[in-house]
Amino acid sequence: MDKILIQKRTKEVFEKFDPKNSKICLDFVSSVLDDIDNWSVCDNLAMFGVEPIVYSNPELVLPLSERWMKSNNKWIRRFGVVTLRGYKRIKTTDKVFKDS
Repeated sequence: MDKILIQKRTKEVFEKFDPKNSKICLDFVSSVLDDIDNWSVCDNLAMFGVEPIVYSNPELVLPLSERWMKSNNKWIRRFGVVTLRGYKRIKTTDKVFKDS
């Protein structure tokens, strides 16, 4: 899948489901991770797709971020690291990291 198609599908999914339906959004993200092949798509999907979910549902994303960071694929590893940016802004960070 090329990066333009990933970006288009991402926009469509997040406009339809937004962070209120975090599980659906994260399932979509997981389905396209293997197709990421550059930092631009990787970082944009993490920052604009997953970061809003971190704000609303941080305990749901952290286990996925940890799994993504252990991937053999360098873009999935990077994606996992970039998703951690959202934890900098939330007040529940200590609780989320202690529970994991």
